[in-house]
Amino acid sequence: MDRPGRGGGPTGATGPGGRPRRCARGAGPWDGFPRSTRRAILEWVGAARREQTRQTRIAETVAKERENLRANQWRQPGGR
Repeated sequence: MDRPGRGGGPTGATGPGGRPRRCARGAGPWDGFPRSTRRAILEWVGAARREQTRQTRIAETVAKERENLRANQWRQPGGR
């Protein structure tokens, strides 16, 4: 059953075989995080009042993602 608005981005953005398009970089650690974790990180970044703080949080998020860790999480899964 096709459910608009779920999956690969804007409605109608489909790739071969009618499947939702994935981002060009492929699935990475970010895609493996639970939806609630991704949302919490995005809200944390968006809650920054100054642009400099927002950029620092984005850089921290990217650096932690490369290590397969979650930014702004005091308790990492698996005891990391």
